[in-house]
Amino acid sequence: MTVSVHSLSNWCTIGGTRVHYIDTRGRESGGGLLIVHGYLGSTVPFLELIDHLSRDFRVVMPDLPAFGASGTPECACTMQYYLDFLESFSRSAGLDRCYLAGTSMGANIVVHYAAEHPQQVRGLILLSPFGLHDQDGKMTRIRRWDALLPLLSSLVTRANVHRRLLRSVQDDDRITEELVESYWKPFTTRDGRRATVEITRGIVGGCSMDGKLRQVGQPVLILIGSEDKLISPEDREKFSTLLADERLEIVENSGHLVYLDSPEIVSKKIVGFARGGMK
Repeated sequence: MTVSVHSLSNWCTIGGTRVHYIDTRGRESGGGLLIVHGYLGSTVPFLELIDHLSRDFRVVMPDLPAFGASGTPECACTMQYYLDFLESFSRSAGLDRCYLAGTSMGANIVVHYAAEHPQQVRGLILLSPFGLHDQDGKMTRIRRWDALLPLLSSLVTRANVHRRLLRSVQDDDRITEELVESYWKPFTTRDGRRATVEITRGIVGGCSMDGKLRQVGQPVLILIGSEDKLISPEDREKFSTLLADERLEIVENSGHLVYLDSPEIVSKKIVGFARGGMK
């Protein structure tokens, strides 16, 4: 049975913002695996993956401020803001020298964090990583539409979000009403739209991980869905070139939300990596 987000829900306050997070064992367990979701995401699509992973070690995952059930900070949602948030959240949750996983935009964030706080990260897991310089041409397109982003964010509909999610998975049945609602939520308030525009401009469209990848000394596991349209063969090669100690694996029959399409396979690969499967 998949874990319930409600049964594992915890709350804390970081920098004045109320933060929702999942913790499968509690802070007395010390280290474990900290997961950082991607653009517009939340803990909701990770519940089955967390269920599998929790059999082997402690799993902690916050809804990043501005997303999911967490509040929206009053300050700008920049890359530096999220790096500072992760450092404070890790201390609050009692996570010392843990494995760090990030998916899509979250992979960009955790790469920056691992490069700047190497002593706090045992190893990195990058799921469908997005954040290479101008990956898929998106940075160029975002800069082109920069002035219109506030207007465009106000025009996003729930149906738009639903269609986008359907393009990110292979199994349409994975897209539940609850999942669509969680991705749609940031567009339903003025503060949420403001934060979404800031994140689109400053992180998705303006903060690449290329330089930080060269600074990462920890072992890295990269998992990419075979049907992920946002990651080209050239991008895969670039990760191998920029990282000192990486293992890249393709998960068959999976899209960009690889953890949603193939939670059991992804879990087994993460557990193997954490147990020394790289060697």
